[in-house]
Amino acid sequence: MRLRRRPVPPSEVRTHLASDPVLAAAELVDDSWAVASPRALVLADASARTARIPWQEVLHGKWDGETRSLDITFVDPARDHVVLATKDDDVQHLADTIRERVTSSLVHTLRRELPNGSTVQVHIRRGEGGELISQTTTDGPLTGTREEAAAILATEAEARGAVGLAG
Repeated sequence: MRLRRRPVPPSEVRTHLASDPVLAAAELVDDSWAVASPRALVLADASARTARIPWQEVLHGKWDGETRSLDITFVDPARDHVVLATKDDDVQHLADTIRERVTSSLVHTLRRELPNGSTVQVHIRRGEGGELISQTTTDGPLTGTREEAAAILATEAEARGAVGLAG
């Protein structure tokens, strides 16, 4: 049985990673690289680092084998997805590492139904420096009522309190 060697970004790309160790990587069709480090997903080419995406900002990543691309979705719904088109299909280690790093940033999640039937979710996540942060998202339409706002704030306070953060 022959072991496959995992993709490693060239030294010109690694120089733009600062002190971030490489956990997994994949070469992209534009000759840049997607590199998973312990604290962030780094996008870089030989000339510069083009993006650094801390794990607490990522909702999830999804591999599409037909288009050979990784679709990165963010916690902030106003932020556009990032689609990383890979040169080949040898990205399983990168996809697994993205999933593991996003999951490891989650400390606690609380989901509650709002009075109008929509839901609020509060994720307590570990930031790059190890600090705990809360992220509140909603699924479904919001009515903007005081009752709804109070329910959202109460859910966030409960989630924060569960991990010892001030409400």
